[in-house]
Amino acid sequence: MKKYILFIATVIASTSFLKSQILYGDTYLGGNNGVLFNYNTATGKDSVNFSFNGANGVNPYYLSGLIQATDGMLYGTASGGGLNSYGVMYRFNPLTGQDTVLINFDGTLHGSAPYGSLMQANDGLIYGMTNAGGTSGDGVLYSFDPVKLKDSVRLTFDNSVGKGGYPYGSLMQAKDGFIYGMNMGGGAHGMGVLFKFNPVNNKDTALYSFVSSSSGPRGGLIQGTDGLLYGLTLHGGTSDDGTIFSYDPVKLKDSIRVSMDGTKGYYPWGNLVQAANGKMYGLTYNDAINNGGVLFCFNPVTNDDSVVLFLKSTTGIHPYGSPIIASNGLIYVLTFGGGVNNYGTMLSYNPLNGKDSVLINFNFTAIGAEPAGTLLEVKAQPLAVNNIAPQNNFTVYPNPFNNTTNIVFAEDGKHNIEVDDITGRKIENIECTGKQYELSRTGLTAGIYFVRAYDEGMEYVATAKVVVQ
Repeated sequence: MKKYILFIATVIASTSFLKSQILYGDTYLGGNNGVLFNYNTATGKDSVNFSFNGANGVNPYYLSGLIQATDGMLYGTASGGGLNSYGVMYRFNPLTGQDTVLINFDGTLHGSAPYGSLMQANDGLIYGMTNAGGTSGDGVLYSFDPVKLKDSVRLTFDNSVGKGGYPYGSLMQAKDGFIYGMNMGGGAHGMGVLFKFNPVNNKDTALYSFVSSSSGPRGGLIQGTDGLLYGLTLHGGTSDDGTIFSYDPVKLKDSIRVSMDGTKGYYPWGNLVQAANGKMYGLTYNDAINNGGVLFCFNPVTNDDSVVLFLKSTTGIHPYGSPIIASNGLIYVLTFGGGVNNYGTMLSYNPLNGKDSVLINFNFTAIGAEPAGTLLEVKAQPLAVNNIAPQNNFTVYPNPFNNTTNIVFAEDGKHNIEVDDITGRKIENIECTGKQYELSRTGLTAGIYFVRAYDEGMEYVATAKVVVQ
C-alpha cells in the first residue's frame, strides 16, 4: 500500500458540489441600512440576498466581509443595529436565503462596533474583534461556537502598552497555531500593537509596538509562503504615506519592506493577498495621480512594488477593504465611491493581460451603495449527502486519528486530492492511483482540515472533514 503524507485533521460527511462560483459582499448603504449581495461569475448577474433592517444589523462598515465556515454557512458582522444598537454577528444560509442574528453586541462586556472579517480557527470556533466596548471601552476579541451557538469574550483590550486597543482589522491563525492581529492604538508609543493570542489558554502577547516610521494599521495580517507575517500600516514610511511590513514570528523581528510615496498610492487599508506566483496584491485608499487609490503588486523576494491599476472615477475610488484572488485567476475589488452613480463599484482585474472591468455600479436602490469591505468567493454550494453518486464516495478511517488514517475510494482509478486547512488555505495537492491510501499526520498539529477529492479531469467528487487528535 503506497503511503502519502498529508496535512489533515477533523471529521466530515462526504459532500458533492455544484460548479457555479458566487461572490458575496455587503454594502454600507442602500436597501434599508445596507445589503448583502451576490455576483455570479458565470452569468454576470448580481442580486440582493437581504437588506439590513435594524433588527438584523445596520451599515456593515470598515473592512467588513463574510467567511464560509465548515458547516457551509456564511458568517459576517454589521457594525451597528441589533437588539442593543451596537452591532451584530449573523449567519446566512446560501441555500435557503435565511439570515439569523447570532450575537447582539451590548457595548459593555461583549463590545461594540465589530469591524473587519471573521475567521474560523483549527478548534472550529469563529473569532472576531470589536473596535470599541468591553470593560475598558477599547474593544474585545471574542469567539463563537457555531455548534453550541455560544459566544465568549476571550480578551479585553485596554489601549495599554501590553494589549493595545481599537482594532480595525481581522485575525488570522498562523502555522504555529497562534492567532495574530493588530490594534490601531496603544502599545509603547501609542501607535498600535501587533499581538498574538493563544486560543488554548487565552494568553495574549504584545509582539511589536508600532512607531512613527510605521504606524496605525487598518487591516489584518497574512502569512506568506516564506513563513513571515505581512501587513500594511496607514501611516509611516519616508513620506508618512504608509508602509508594507513583515514580521518574523520565530525571530521576533520586524522589517519595513516598502514606504508608500503617493505616486504609488498612499494610506493602504485591508490585507495583502498572495498569488500562486508568490507576489502579493493590496489596495490603497488614495494616490497622488488620480486621487482614487491603487491596486498594487509587491514582490516579497525583491521588495519591488508597482501599481497595476490606478483607480479613478470610472472604475471606482477609495477602497476600504482587501482584494481577493478568485479561483478563475482574476482579482476582485470593491470601491466605496466612484462609478456611474458615485456609490462605488465592484471590479475585476486580470493580472495576465492588465485589463480591468467594472462588473457592478452600485446604485443605492437595486443593489446597495458604498461597499466598505471585502468579497468572499463561495466556490461551490453544498448539496444533500444523498445526491452523491456511490462510485464517487470515499471514506476516511479511523477518524479522528493520532498517527495515520486511510482514504478508501469506492473504485480504483486516478484521483486528485487537495488538502485545505479550516480557513480554506490549500496545504497539499496529491495525484493518486488506486483505491486505498495511508495518510500520516507527520508535521501536523491537532485541528480541522478538509480532504477534497477530484477525478482525473479535476472535477469535484466529494469532500471529507477529518480530525487529528
